[in-house]
Amino acid sequence: MFRLSADVQVYLHRDPVDFRAGIDSLAILVEQSMALDPFARAVFAFCNRRRDRVKLLFFDRSGFVLILKRLKEDRFCWPKRWDAVAHLTTEQLHWLLDGIDIEAVARHPIRQYVSAGADVQQHFDTPMLPERSSGYSSQQDPMLGIAVEERIDRVEQAGAVSLSMLTLEKRRSLKSSAASLWMPRRPISIGSSRSIPGRQMAYIIACTP
Repeated sequence: MFRLSADVQVYLHRDPVDFRAGIDSLAILVEQSMALDPFARAVFAFCNRRRDRVKLLFFDRSGFVLILKRLKEDRFCWPKRWDAVAHLTTEQLHWLLDGIDIEAVARHPIRQYVSAGADVQQHFDTPMLPERSSGYSSQQDPMLGIAVEERIDRVEQAGAVSLSMLTLEKRRSLKSSAASLWMPRRPISIGSSRSIPGRQMAYIIACTP
């Protein structure tokens, strides 16, 4: 079985032709009916009405070559729904000569993938949670790190609230539980310390976010 080069163009004449036609008649058919150059680097395929014979015409540098293939019992699956002049690949032509229905055969589309390369590596090297300035690192346990960071933020916000934000009920509860606790009328910020002569004041502060 002969094989054609992959870079050769293949043109198929969809309608059947009279197979009494020889090289000259087919060359004229290529030029007039198919509007192509019979001397081009291409193969022109023709089929008869019974679809049991196929002729291939091409020009080989010094002259025309005509190849005929005739089937004994089978029929060629000649395309019917294509254009009057169909452009094939050499592989499709070989399938057609082997009896394969090229209208029903379809390849998977050619897909091209681009490697991300260094961008993907940089994405995995970047830590998910940044480290806090206090020295706490949350890389070992991300979920625990998130909870601790939220807790620290809320405590820091609560630290800016003065003692005057304590409700009257909380003050009474503190007085009943610690009789020695002195609650001044003037609000004192959290974290401040004072000393009264002869008496040391102690502050019990509970910050609950």
